[in-house]
Amino acid sequence: MAIDKEIYQRLEGRLIYLSHIIFDIAFGVSSTSQFMHQQKEAHLQAALRIVQYLKGTLRRGIFYSRNNNISLEAYIGVDYVGWLLIEHQLLIIALFLVETW
Repeated sequence: MAIDKEIYQRLEGRLIYLSHIIFDIAFGVSSTSQFMHQQKEAHLQAALRIVQYLKGTLRRGIFYSRNNNISLEAYIGVDYVGWLLIEHQLLIIALFLVETW
Protein backbone atom coordinates (compact mmCIF):
# COMPACT_ATOMS: atom_id res chain seq x y z
CA MET A 1 0.00 0.00 0.00
CA ALA A 2 1.38 3.41 -0.98
CA ILE A 3 1.79 5.90 1.82
CA ASP A 4 1.28 9.60 1.20
CA LYS A 5 4.64 11.11 2.17
CA GLU A 6 3.20 14.55 2.95
CA ILE A 7 0.57 13.18 5.34
CA TYR A 8 3.12 11.03 7.16
CA GLN A 9 5.54 13.94 7.53
CA ARG A 10 2.77 16.22 8.81
CA LEU A 11 1.75 13.57 11.36
CA GLU A 12 5.34 13.12 12.52
CA GLY A 13 5.82 16.88 12.80
CA ARG A 14 2.81 17.13 15.07
CA LEU A 15 3.98 14.18 17.15
CA ILE A 16 7.44 15.74 17.51
CA TYR A 17 5.81 18.92 18.80
CA LEU A 18 3.73 16.93 21.29
CA SER A 19 6.77 14.95 22.46
CA HIS A 20 8.18 18.18 23.91
CA ILE A 21 5.10 18.48 26.09
CA ILE A 22 4.22 14.82 26.71
CA PHE A 23 7.50 13.15 27.59
CA ASP A 24 6.33 9.55 27.65
CA ILE A 25 5.89 9.48 23.86
CA ALA A 26 9.36 10.89 23.13
CA PHE A 27 11.07 7.55 22.48
CA GLY A 28 8.35 6.27 20.16
CA VAL A 29 8.22 9.53 18.24
CA SER A 30 12.00 9.68 17.85
CA SER A 31 11.96 6.10 16.57
CA THR A 32 9.25 6.69 13.97
CA SER A 33 10.59 10.10 12.89
CA GLN A 34 13.82 8.49 11.67
CA PHE A 35 11.83 7.31 8.66
CA MET A 36 10.39 10.68 7.59
CA HIS A 37 11.74 10.35 4.05
CA GLN A 38 11.62 6.56 3.59
CA GLN A 39 8.46 5.56 5.38
CA LYS A 40 6.69 2.24 5.02
CA GLU A 41 3.35 0.91 6.16
CA ALA A 42 4.83 -0.35 9.45
CA HIS A 43 6.12 3.13 10.30
CA LEU A 44 2.72 4.67 9.68
CA GLN A 45 1.08 1.99 11.84
CA ALA A 46 3.55 2.74 14.66
CA ALA A 47 2.81 6.48 14.44
CA LEU A 48 -0.91 5.80 14.49
CA ARG A 49 -0.46 3.65 17.61
CA ILE A 50 1.12 6.67 19.31
CA VAL A 51 -1.96 8.70 18.34
CA GLN A 52 -4.19 5.95 19.81
CA TYR A 53 -2.16 6.09 23.03
CA LEU A 54 -2.64 9.86 23.18
CA LYS A 55 -6.39 9.52 22.67
CA GLY A 56 -6.58 7.06 25.56
CA THR A 57 -4.60 9.24 27.97
CA LEU A 58 -6.20 12.64 27.39
CA ARG A 59 -7.70 12.88 30.88
CA ARG A 60 -4.60 11.70 32.70
CA GLY A 61 -1.96 13.98 34.12
CA ILE A 62 -1.52 16.62 36.77
CA PHE A 63 -3.94 19.54 36.81
CA TYR A 64 -2.98 22.89 38.30
CA SER A 65 -5.79 25.36 38.74
CA ARG A 66 -5.29 28.97 37.83
CA ASN A 67 -5.82 30.18 41.40
CA ASN A 68 -2.97 28.20 43.01
CA ASN A 69 0.21 29.98 43.97
CA ILE A 70 2.59 27.46 42.43
CA SER A 71 5.92 28.43 40.99
CA LEU A 72 8.61 26.46 39.22
CA GLU A 73 12.13 26.85 40.58
CA ALA A 74 15.10 25.58 38.60
CA TYR A 75 18.68 25.24 39.75
CA ILE A 76 21.52 24.43 37.39
CA GLY A 77 25.09 23.58 38.31
CA VAL A 78 27.97 23.00 35.91
CA ASP A 79 31.34 21.62 36.91
CA TYR A 80 34.34 20.77 34.79
CA VAL A 81 36.23 17.72 35.91
CA GLY A 82 39.64 17.15 34.37
CA TRP A 83 42.37 14.58 34.87
CA LEU A 84 45.41 14.60 32.61
CA LEU A 85 44.07 14.57 29.04
CA ILE A 86 40.49 13.57 29.83
CA GLU A 87 37.98 16.31 30.53
CA HIS A 88 34.33 15.85 31.44
CA GLN A 89 31.51 18.27 31.97
CA LEU A 90 29.05 17.53 34.74
CA LEU A 91 25.62 19.16 34.47
CA ILE A 92 23.10 18.97 37.27
CA ILE A 93 19.55 20.26 36.89
CA ALA A 94 17.00 20.30 39.73
CA LEU A 95 13.38 21.36 39.20
CA PHE A 96 10.98 22.02 42.06
CA LEU A 97 7.29 22.91 42.10
CA VAL A 98 6.83 25.19 45.09
CA GLU A 99 3.50 26.26 46.54
CA THR A 100 3.57 29.61 48.29
CA TRP A 101 0.99 30.53 50.90
